[in-house]
Amino acid sequence: MRNAVLTGLVLGLTACGSGSTSRQSEQSNGSCIFPPHLLTGGQGSGDRCSSWKDCASTCCSCTIGTSGNQYSAAECDGAAGCASISGACADTQTSSLCP
Repeated sequence: MRNAVLTGLVLGLTACGSGSTSRQSEQSNGSCIFPPHLLTGGQGSGDRCSSWKDCASTCCSCTIGTSGNQYSAAECDGAAGCASISGACADTQTSSLCP
């Protein structure tokens, strides 16, 4: 049986035209995906990036909902570089990932 994969992409602009922020998350059956399907970047927190594709993924635990799910996330803030683990997790958590 093939695993269902849930992905979400959110794009937005940061204040003052300082660059754009992009985020991506993915999940399979309520868990992080190892190895990741989409989140294959290698840049660490604070490293330069042009999109989430450049940033390394992290496995996040849901802090909303009651499912106890986990999901993989990566985020690039063009002005500040790749997001921290806590930043990427907080900014990508949604009710569809964490029911």
